[in-house]
Amino acid sequence: DDGLAARVVSFGHGGAKYRDILLNLLKPGEVPFSSSRILEDDFDYCVVVCGVNDTAGYIGADFYSFHVAGIAELLDHHGVFPIILEVPEFGIEESASSSFVAAARRIAMRWLLHAVVRDVFPAYRDALPPALEAGLPPDAYKLVSFGTVCEDYTQARHLYTKDLCHLSNDGLSRLGAALSEAIVACHSQARPVDVQP
Repeated sequence: DDGLAARVVSFGHGGAKYRDILLNLLKPGEVPFSSSRILEDDFDYCVVVCGVNDTAGYIGADFYSFHVAGIAELLDHHGVFPIILEVPEFGIEESASSSFVAAARRIAMRWLLHAVVRDVFPAYRDALPPALEAGLPPDAYKLVSFGTVCEDYTQARHLYTKDLCHLSNDGLSRLGAALSEAIVACHSQARPVDVQP
């Protein structure tokens, strides 16, 4: 709609955390879930959408932000502009765990790393900008607020599917529009990118 001709290639890894996504970028192309093609081909942008599994598992804001920053730095090093969606909000305590063991682990991690706080989204979001700024100049990446898709999960349940973790078609449409706007904005302000060997 904005007149930008685009070729879109999508890589997915259900259940992955940001650490998995970082490792997938480094895996050889023939390995399952490898996304090394992003670093090898001529891509201008890489939109990174993840975080539900990180927050649902209460893995810790520092661990999360460290790996997101690693992804952004790796993409930048290969001349690909990273567009990072901040941690999406969802029904973190209303969604079901896959097993009793998974539920017990979530509770233990929440006690250990989050002092029993259930709404960990602000902590994860607050940890990300400093981690990105530590390794990249401000014009080397774009951080997209999930607030452009959903300000408050409890007031917008229609944007989610029955599992309370994934976006509905309406939610996906909003996410697509927000990411599209970010890409167009980045493209209009494009900086020269030097691909390092």
